[in-house]
Amino acid sequence: MEKVVFHYSRKEEYRFRWEEIPGSQVQAERAGGGYIFYIQGKKKQRKIPLNRLSRGYKDFEKTLELTGVLHRIGAKTQEEFKRDAEKVFEQYQKYRETYPNSVQPKPEGDCVVCPDCQGKGLLLKKLLLLKVDVGKVCKTCGGSGYLPQ
Repeated sequence: MEKVVFHYSRKEEYRFRWEEIPGSQVQAERAGGGYIFYIQGKKKQRKIPLNRLSRGYKDFEKTLELTGVLHRIGAKTQEEFKRDAEKVFEQYQKYRETYPNSVQPKPEGDCVVCPDCQGKGLLLKKLLLLKVDVGKVCKTCGGSGYLPQ
């Protein structure tokens, strides 16, 4: 819990205290489904990628969160993603309560309201595990909310 050790090769090893990441010798960034650590060696910079396929990745990611490395490199944790999603969903719910019958603006020409989405352009689906509603674009009208007559 005090140090992290990177083995670039059998002969080349780098040790850092967690507080030193990021620092002058080591930088870290989120990349895709993992992280990349850039270590400034004696001769050149080393690039060490870690992803979900790496052995011990979940434990390593938990340690990154506990030691504050994720916060220092500006990466969001799962809880922060969840909190942000809940905020957006609360804003969406407030909008829906304020404007319960909101529909898309009617396009020019003769059109009728889409029977599948009732003019909203979205089909709401409940995700029971996350306890949220997810909107998908209506395939019948293509998200416009109206069908040509």
